Amino acid sequence: EIAQCLVGSEMCKETDSALVVDFFREYDEVQILVKSALTGEMIYSDSYTTPTNVVIAMPEMEKGREYLLEISLGETILSGEFSIE
Repeated sequence: EIAQCLVGSEMCKETDSALVVDFFREYDEVQILVKSALTGEMIYSDSYTTPTNVVIAMPEMEKGREYLLEISLGETILSGEFSIE
């Protein structure tokens, strides 16, 4: 099952074992973080230069758990929670 969430102006979707982030405009520097919403444990962190589409392999994500996604675009931080169904 695919869950979709709109975070600011970015479209994010979770597939079987990947998180996909599509950027509808060009940004010079982007940082993407995924944390456990329960413990704050960092699951994923990486920086990208002018990305248009980022596919993040997330095999360690567990069904029924809540996660926090943070996307930093310069001084702007977009965040939202999602869960695996």
